[in-house]
Amino acid sequence: MTLVVSPVYTALLALFILYMGYRVSMLRRSEGVALGSGSSPSLLRARSAHQHALENVPVSLLLLLMLEINGNHILLLHVLGSLLLISRLLHYVGQSRHSGRSFGRYWGTVINWLLIIVMAAMNLYMVFPTN
Repeated sequence: MTLVVSPVYTALLALFILYMGYRVSMLRRSEGVALGSGSSPSLLRARSAHQHALENVPVSLLLLLMLEINGNHILLLHVLGSLLLISRLLHYVGQSRHSGRSFGRYWGTVINWLLIIVMAAMNLYMVFPTN
């Protein structure tokens, strides 16, 4: 079996997470902060966006991978993967630009968490069918 969907979203999100890490490194350098965030609000926001991605993306991708391995329809997998990517982009933009509430931060989190719930339920359903 050749995987064709989950590797695409894994690669795109890996590159996006790498970009976020690079941005944190560049902000650290320009702000002269070795550890933590110092007193830099932009560095704090960048670190937070990166951290939230590192907390939510791995489990999301693992659930997507399991759905693909178990033979779910390619279109459904692309919808889930696209929503995951969109949710992380929304969160990143919202978190990077605003310290408080923002459209992107809120909806990025909501969409990502809903995807985790839906994909977890789908995986459980495949193991414990109701028939």
